[in-house]
Amino acid sequence: MISIVPDTNTIISGFLFQGNESKIFEKAEEKKLQLFLSDEILHEPINVINRPKFKTTPKEIEDIVNKLIRISAIVKPTQQICIVKDDPTDNKFIECAIEAKANYIISGDRHLLKIKKYKGVKILKTKEILEILQTSKEDEFWRKISEKSLENAWEKEDYKWQETYLKEKK
Repeated sequence: MISIVPDTNTIISGFLFQGNESKIFEKAEEKKLQLFLSDEILHEPINVINRPKFKTTPKEIEDIVNKLIRISAIVKPTQQICIVKDDPTDNKFIECAIEAKANYIISGDRHLLKIKKYKGVKILKTKEILEILQTSKEDEFWRKISEKSLENAWEKEDYKWQETYLKEKK
């Protein structure tokens, strides 16, 4: 299963607007991908969506937090990483991804996107992750078709083998 650490803007867009980001959280709810957060990541969107421009009620914020906790695994990063020089606060996403052994960080942030990859964790835009998920879904479909064909071939071979064996026994 693909594992992802979403950045703050991805979380906010995913919960407050309908678009690609909301699809990521839907897929996490459907258990089609695994989300990872740290406490630090979890708290940042709360502070941001509390701003007057978002016009969110305390109940809406509570619902968002509860859903995030329900569909995500919370990790406690054990190492401090200082790779994002232009915006050191973005290091928390990389720290979380490394601790969780996540495949991807989803971000639209140029400071993170500029890094592209760190210790095996790729940093991609939401649209790119959705394309990967679609490709994975198609690959899984074709793998199942191939396995089914192989199963059928084995069944036919077993039948031929049994037929030959019975003839030899007579």
